[in-house]
Amino acid sequence: MKKKNILLIGSVLLFACSQPKLHYKASIITYENIPIFEDSVLYENGLLYSAEISAVEYFDNIIVIANDKVHPELSPVYTAKLQNHSVTGLQELRAEPYQTARKIEDITIANEFLVFMSSFSHTLDGYSTLLYAPKNDLSKPQLLTYHNPDSLESKDLRLKLQKLLNENGYESNYFKLEGIAAVPNNQLLIGIRESGKAYTDYNYLAAIISVGYTIENNKMYLNSEPIWLNSYNLSSLPEGKHTGLSGLEYDKATNNLYVITSYEISETDEGLGGRLWVTNPGALFRKEALKPVASETDSILLFAHKPEGIAAISEDMLIVFFDDDRILGRELIENPKTQFSRKRNETTYQVLKITTK
Repeated sequence: MKKKNILLIGSVLLFACSQPKLHYKASIITYENIPIFEDSVLYENGLLYSAEISAVEYFDNIIVIANDKVHPELSPVYTAKLQNHSVTGLQELRAEPYQTARKIEDITIANEFLVFMSSFSHTLDGYSTLLYAPKNDLSKPQLLTYHNPDSLESKDLRLKLQKLLNENGYESNYFKLEGIAAVPNNQLLIGIRESGKAYTDYNYLAAIISVGYTIENNKMYLNSEPIWLNSYNLSSLPEGKHTGLSGLEYDKATNNLYVITSYEISETDEGLGGRLWVTNPGALFRKEALKPVASETDSILLFAHKPEGIAAISEDMLIVFFDDDRILGRELIENPKTQFSRKRNETTYQVLKITTK
């Protein structure tokens, strides 16, 4: 084992606070659809443009979200305020690096920066991108990569991730990242949702890896080889092999690492859904199972929508945004556990209160 990895494992243990065996339950405080853009906006590359929010982060009463669909005239990144547990004052955040990134899948807070991660799902320009921007000036995003001034994207990391997948027995010609969370000791946890031979031939995963970063002269760089932490087996769920990791959030106030998984079984509202889980960095290192979050009525919470963005807004409250892959649902809702309704220019979000016993 390399010395750098030994140091990383030691640092993981430093913040691996032991936790009692708790049971978690989520209660819905807010459940709303909000318009992201004018409904007169129609197309992106010949397809109907739609609001598919895949990422969210929260700080200083500011909500930052990202749409993983791309439009030549619109930014995928927006800011808003949170007032009485509702999202208000949505504003487009324009900067060329946001415009040229493709499929922003998650956002995290790393010290005084916000980090934006794309899907890394293609070798095409824009897809292998990590960006960071100061929290006090989000209009100035910069590329996050290793010390390599000639790099236009974060493709060095893509190559390292391919190697890591291969070393752990997974196909790596194609893979997709969803979920990033900064944790103590300058580590970024990254979730892997898919891996396979091609975009049309893959398996779902719920894997988490870690990579280190450093901040030098107010610049941020990746500074370690990625290491494999765990891959969760979720085959016992009703959605089984169709489910994969779709979001991560670390709450430093509680040491909780929230994990969301989601599935896409068919192109209907009833064919989408997802779950919410809890772990912590120490349990992740020890490869312990995820703890399911229950709902008011069920032992495992089931989202009707496909959850992708998650952020802690207080010690006991989360906000979750949904990316429904252009599926709009139906006008008449008969079973709200599995059915929904929205417009093409709207995204859905929920504010959840988390209780333990």
